[in-house]
Amino acid sequence: MINKQNSENFYITDANLPINIFSLLEDSIQPRQGKECKLVYEYETNDGGKVQIGTNYYMLTPADINTLYILTTYRQETGQKGDTFEIPLKYIMEKRGLDVTQSENVKLVLQSLDRLMMTKIVIERYGFINERTFKRDIAKFTLLPSYRISQKGSKGRGYKTKLTVTIAKEICHNLDNGYIARGDLDVAKQLVKYKIAHRLYHFLMGKCTRNKTYKRNFAQFVQQDICPELPLEEGKEKVISALIKLESIGLITYKIDRDVICINIRK
Repeated sequence: MINKQNSENFYITDANLPINIFSLLEDSIQPRQGKECKLVYEYETNDGGKVQIGTNYYMLTPADINTLYILTTYRQETGQKGDTFEIPLKYIMEKRGLDVTQSENVKLVLQSLDRLMMTKIVIERYGFINERTFKRDIAKFTLLPSYRISQKGSKGRGYKTKLTVTIAKEICHNLDNGYIARGDLDVAKQLVKYKIAHRLYHFLMGKCTRNKTYKRNFAQFVQQDICPELPLEEGKEKVISALIKLESIGLITYKIDRDVICINIRK
């Protein structure tokens, strides 16, 4: 049954947008012949609904996907509002591990932005809101509607120093509501085979600020946030295993005291 709180959104924590789906779930994407969608990925959400995500373009590279991660993370960490904002080109290059003094590396970033602009997404979500009411939502958007070079500097300093980018309004809406993860793509890849740990990581990255403590009643945390599809005791067991996994790789520390969970985000 679709959670009414989430029914107005096109995807929730499990989806985390195509930024995860393209990079982590390639084997689950099915080709399809159609005008709008060449590839379609279908999955069940943790609240019992179903989502189909299709794209017209299948040439996104890990570097392209990482660039989108960088844009969404920068927007959130700098407190940007709206779908259009400036970002230093040097920042993107450094996050991608590129030499900022080499002009050919600027071209690599711009190529990634071009491919994001060419990537159209169709997201269809459907399921029963209650026993009698069936709901189907659809969203269509381009990952990156536009970008432009907004300031130029001298060569040797990244030479095109700032970009003005516009991210899809659907992405921004879900970022602002905590439904899209931000964080490290490589960490997400490590966790993809651990379903609950992967879900927990994205939840924490979407809801929390690094080096801050997240507190919540543990039962509510399990039933409402992480494992609403499971009985409480089974959910608690799986969430604790996921917490141990995240702690073992240095992402968090946590404690449960008097039915309250406290999680400190370290990375």
